[in-house]
Amino acid sequence: MEIPNLQFTALLGLSAFVIFSCSKEPDVDIDRRELCTYRDTITAPPGFKLTLIDTLDFPVFVKYFQFVNDKVGYALASKKYNYLDVLKTVDGGYHWTDLQLNVDESALSMKFISADTGIISFHDATGCPSNCQNKCVILRTTDGGLNWTKHEIQNLKGSLSLIYPDGNGHVFALLFYSQHDYTFVRSDDAGISWDTFKISEPVFNDLQTFQIFQGKMYFGDSDGMLRVINTEGVLVNTMPIPKSANYDLEILNENQFIFSTFDSLVVTDDAFQTTRTIYKGYTELIGYSDIDHVVAILNKNFCPNDVWQSNDLLAFTNDGGQFWSESQLCTNMIISFVDSHRIEDGKYVVLIDKVVYELRME
Repeated sequence: MEIPNLQFTALLGLSAFVIFSCSKEPDVDIDRRELCTYRDTITAPPGFKLTLIDTLDFPVFVKYFQFVNDKVGYALASKKYNYLDVLKTVDGGYHWTDLQLNVDESALSMKFISADTGIISFHDATGCPSNCQNKCVILRTTDGGLNWTKHEIQNLKGSLSLIYPDGNGHVFALLFYSQHDYTFVRSDDAGISWDTFKISEPVFNDLQTFQIFQGKMYFGDSDGMLRVINTEGVLVNTMPIPKSANYDLEILNENQFIFSTFDSLVVTDDAFQTTRTIYKGYTELIGYSDIDHVVAILNKNFCPNDVWQSNDLLAFTNDGGQFWSESQLCTNMIISFVDSHRIEDGKYVVLIDKVVYELRME
């Protein structure tokens, strides 16, 4: 779950640190000019090739994308608070088409269960006072996004979020009615009907991440606990994780994880019994083949004159972070990063702002 305000707070805090540090250096003017030089060219780290493959020249802002296979992908987009649209690629991200959904709603989540069947959830307050959620409504397509149907789920009230299929014919989601009122639900018919899914132990206390991996559900909170629940709703494992108010979690297997926060990139190969920091600083993960071979955007420093100007680069490590092969610096790459997708080992589609790149290992 992304919390954009925390990103801005982190940038502000780190920028203040840069100002304080630079003020003590005798060559402060030289350092300041170097830190505040604007660089708009994104380059690849040594051993990789970066190719611009498309520009999303649509009047929308793409929030994230999902590939259902190596060719077909969908992007959720918006251009104002109450507006959502969907873009589609059928050639691995080289060309994107606007599906002209043009719905006047604020999207919360999108998930394609297959190449043709997808669900978009949003907050519907039709006929209600402000912020009322007396119904649960989704958009659903079964023809690859050509046609969408607004579908009211009669037995639920609230909005669906964090929608995940389990690969066995079930779709799970978080249903929230208010900020502190959550319920877990399941669909057995690709999102047409939903029922409450009971879990043996509460997992919604400041929930930060929810994922499904190999038939198990992983719930992580900000207090340092990752709970593993099976598809029968029974708690099967708990793991201590670093305490953080906002993070990304990548699951490689039941023991190996990559944990990314605003101030560090951490890996584990023993289910968080021990952890290893492979980069100290703000990162955005691009991809990986294992916990030692990682591609990421790394923040190096900030301009002390402008708290929103960050100096970032693309980097690759093949030894678990002992050495990073780094590209040239680029301004604000990390806060312009939208999403990435691994096509195959060593090949990624990366969206930065509205530009789609292919990053390939040579």
